[in-house]
Amino acid sequence: IESFKKICNDDNKYMALTNGFDSDDLKRIMKENNFDDKFLDDKLPEKTKNYFWIVYTGRFYPGSGGDLEPFAKVLSLLKTNQPFVYAKVKFVYAGSQSNYVESVFNDYEIKDSLIDCGQVSRDDALRLQSKGDLLLLVSYTGKEQSQGSGMITGKVFEYFMHLKPILVIGSEQWELKKELLADGKSAIYQVGQEDKIADYIAELINDSEIKDIKSDERIKNVREVYSYEKLAQQLLKKLEKLTGKKKD
Repeated sequence: IESFKKICNDDNKYMALTNGFDSDDLKRIMKENNFDDKFLDDKLPEKTKNYFWIVYTGRFYPGSGGDLEPFAKVLSLLKTNQPFVYAKVKFVYAGSQSNYVESVFNDYEIKDSLIDCGQVSRDDALRLQSKGDLLLLVSYTGKEQSQGSGMITGKVFEYFMHLKPILVIGSEQWELKKELLADGKSAIYQVGQEDKIADYIAELINDSEIKDIKSDERIKNVREVYSYEKLAQQLLKKLEKLTGKKKD
């Protein structure tokens, strides 16, 4: 516990749970030791103010309640009914299912809105999330809404670390619904409400042109509890309780 405290209180260190040495570790070591930058080619696209980025990182589960099609329908509705809004939207995807994503976007004739980054490291996935204007979470797209209430993945808490609105497509009974909506900008919709999702995105795009300081502060206050620092402090308290040691 004393070592854990030292790590938590050291501003020059950070913690990560990992199953071993990975590509992110390699990149970090190379940067720290000034290795040639050609080994660290940044393939991430540049963000411009002209576009509203909706970012999704990770896997879809087509046919198992984690389908992309409902969201693709949303973009298709925007293209048909609100073309000026659609022209500003870019769906930024990072993951190992490029073929699936491209196929869906081709079927809905919205390929021009897709930025496919392919498989990226976790560090780069976090960078993409930080660049996004809206983070998409496909929690549950099945018919049994009660089954989708507990569909919570680690990505939720990863998203919570960013001061960005989050769009969840899932069950109205989702367990983290209260926490999600507390920032006043995030939203949750279920399959069948694609028209409402389209209007929500259009509203966000219009609002994004006006800097909302109060909204940013509200998101910060709500999300702060999910920061690494806060989670580490909570873990430390539990460890101290288990061992019977009191905090200094």
